[in-house]
Amino acid sequence: MKTTTKKRILIIGITAAIIATAIGFAISRQNTYGELLSVSFYIGSFHDGYTTYRVEKRGDEVFFEAGNKTLELDIYEKVNQDILDDLNTIIQESNIITWRDYNSDDEVSDGHGFGFTAIYKIGKIEASGWYNMHPKEYKEGVLALKDYFERLLAGL
Repeated sequence: MKTTTKKRILIIGITAAIIATAIGFAISRQNTYGELLSVSFYIGSFHDGYTTYRVEKRGDEVFFEAGNKTLELDIYEKVNQDILDDLNTIIQESNIITWRDYNSDDEVSDGHGFGFTAIYKIGKIEASGWYNMHPKEYKEGVLALKDYFERLLAGL
C-alpha cells in the first residue's frame, strides 16, 4: 500500500473519530429523560434566607410553590402545564442539564447556596453547591431560573 493511501486512510479514520465524538457529546447534552414532571430550585444565604421554588405535576394538574421565611413569601397556586414546558426549555438552553450529579464539598461553604432537582419520567438531574463552588454554566442557569420564577411570581 502506498504511503499516500495510508495517510488518507489515517486522515479519514481520525476525521470519523472526531465527528463521532462531537455527535456523542451533542447527544449527551440533550434531554433523553422524556417528560418533565417537577422542578425544585432553592437559592439564598444563611443571612437572608433561602427562596425555594417548586413546580410539580400531580395527575393532570400542575402546581407552583414558592417560599422564603425572611421575605414572608408563601405561595401555592395551580398553574398551566406550559410552566413545566418553559422550565424544560430553560434547562436545555441554559445547559442546566450539564449540572447532573454536581455536588460541591460542604467544607467550602461560603454561606450562599443553591440546590436544583428536575425529575423526568425516566431519570433526574440533581445539583447543589455554593456560590464559589458550582457547576459549569452555573451563572447562566441560575440567572435564567431566577428571572423566570420572578416573572412567574409577578404574574400571579
